[in-house]
Amino acid sequence: MTPTFFDLDYVLSMCWPNINYKLGDVVLVEHPRYGRIIKRICHIGLHNTYLLSGDHASSTSTKQLGLIKQGNILGRVVFHVKQPRYIK
Repeated sequence: MTPTFFDLDYVLSMCWPNINYKLGDVVLVEHPRYGRIIKRICHIGLHNTYLLSGDHASSTSTKQLGLIKQGNILGRVVFHVKQPRYIK
């Protein structure tokens, strides 16, 4: 999810019962093919399904990710701690 999140950054995600996710929410997902990923909700479909996208132009496409069921969403990202970036 660069440039929003980088490797070694920390995020806190929260999941509430019967949560209603909104467009633009950043979510932590357990994807059947890609494992645990962080993406942004870009479309809300029928029957609690979602299309997700990354913030970087070369991130995994919405088409590659496919429809995500709400059961695969582990939670909404609510806090982000950036790791220090060092210039060499």
